Amino acid sequence: MGSRKASAWLRRYRSALWFVIGVPLVAAVVLLVLGPVSWLVAGDTVSVLTGKDRAEAVNAVRQTVLAAFAGATVLVGLVYTARSYALARRGQVTERFRAAVEQLASDKLQVRLGGVYSLEHVLTESPQEHTAVVDILAGYIRTTTHRGPAGESLALPHERNQSHDTVAWGTEPPADIQAAVNVLARRPNRNETRRVDLRSATLPGLSLRHFEFSTQPRLSRVFLTSADLRRADLRGVDFRGSILN
Repeated sequence: MGSRKASAWLRRYRSALWFVIGVPLVAAVVLLVLGPVSWLVAGDTVSVLTGKDRAEAVNAVRQTVLAAFAGATVLVGLVYTARSYALARRGQVTERFRAAVEQLASDKLQVRLGGVYSLEHVLTESPQEHTAVVDILAGYIRTTTHRGPAGESLALPHERNQSHDTVAWGTEPPADIQAAVNVLARRPNRNETRRVDLRSATLPGLSLRHFEFSTQPRLSRVFLTSADLRRADLRGVDFRGSILN
């Protein structure tokens, strides 16, 4: 109980405490700079002078020391500000990442689309989250389009879809799945330690055409083993290093 009261008191009078402690501390630093530090910097060259020459030399040293001290203070302030900005930005990215992942679980298509594009923004702005975002989008595509029961072993499309041998012209994936694949196809070209996992994804009618992207769409270094890509339009897509068994 006593500790709670003490904490509440500290929060209430924090500004006053900083003022009471900070003012004497700043005054002590200034006196230290103008006194011992200035004489230490001046050295024997000033100590041998007398009269007006000595006073002018000491004042010049003090001005130099104060300027250096002010510059150091500004530098420390800039470093602190930059660190605070980086932490705040990191917190914003983390919050956007969390909110976007929650949106993918919505039962509304528009909300899921918003989640996909929010993850793309995180992917573009934060190299630290690159692997996590790519894994989440790939997992979303796999789990959402997988037709068999959970945990079912991989099977080739013609084995998994025996009752759906034909795919009608005009068939295409749901809008959120198409958007997720688009995001993967235009993801930043960074070093990826492992392949994107789209094994056993069901994507008949998928459309990735080079003339619909500002840069060449790429599904390089992707696992597409047992993926269903019947009647997919993949003109100009970069598949280097991918496995399409």
